[in-house]
Amino acid sequence: MARNMIVRHYARIIDLWPKDALRPTVTFPSALKRRTDSRFGKLSEGKPSQAGIDEKEELSQINALYLLLDDSCLKRFKTSDNFYKPKSKPDYYKNLIEEIEQAPKRTPLQRWLNKWKGFLRFS
Repeated sequence: MARNMIVRHYARIIDLWPKDALRPTVTFPSALKRRTDSRFGKLSEGKPSQAGIDEKEELSQINALYLLLDDSCLKRFKTSDNFYKPKSKPDYYKNLIEEIEQAPKRTPLQRWLNKWKGFLRFS
């Protein structure tokens, strides 16, 4: 019974995990699904694996994954605005977020041009 509950939790976490726009082919949910399939058998088939399962350990790992999904550490340990605006370069994190949001939408030509812009810097 506990095995089914653990597998359901992992399946729910896999469904809720945000998609990675920068690396769509290498995702955490796919790695977690492979791990779950190897430990508990295929999620879709419902076949149990013969490996010994420490329920307490699995539930603590599931709890940690739910905490990551909920951003509870970010909520619990607030960061000040000064953290995101260092005096040396106040717009660094804002520019970084914009760059990350724009990167998946670029065409191959734009990516190539940006790569060469990085190589050829004029002062």
